[in-house]
Amino acid sequence: MGIPKVTLGDKLSVNVLPEGVLLKAARPSYSLADLVAQCDLSAAEPADMAEWSQMKPAGREAW
Repeated sequence: MGIPKVTLGDKLSVNVLPEGVLLKAARPSYSLADLVAQCDLSAAEPADMAEWSQMKPAGREAW
């Protein structure tokens, strides 16, 4: 694990531990709308997913 580069203005999370203070770069948070906006809705469905969605329900997974 390398040492991450932190620059002026970056957000950090701070944890105070018995051994000392732990600083980590804050993880970005995404909304569902942000993630969906990145999707290519015109892209073809992957072959393995198409096959899986055509399978008949087995056991108690039927709705």
